[in-house]
Amino acid sequence: MCDLPPSPCSSQILRLEGDAGCEFRSKIRLLERNLANEKVKVNGLEHQLASSEKHAAEYKTMSESYETQLVELNSTTKEFK
Repeated sequence: MCDLPPSPCSSQILRLEGDAGCEFRSKIRLLERNLANEKVKVNGLEHQLASSEKHAAEYKTMSESYETQLVELNSTTKEFK
């Protein structure tokens, strides 16, 4: 084994690796924050979709009811003609 002190180049390499690791961790944190924000948006959109689907079902029911009433009204009108 060699007992020589580490060369300045090896300490520079370690520092660069540390800087790269720090930058990498910083990017990971940023991506995790962005992902969390997008999850919140998706959750909100899922709630909006569920609400819209509920409204669509309500409007469909109302429309079917009005259509039935219109058919009955037309039928009654024909009887009186």
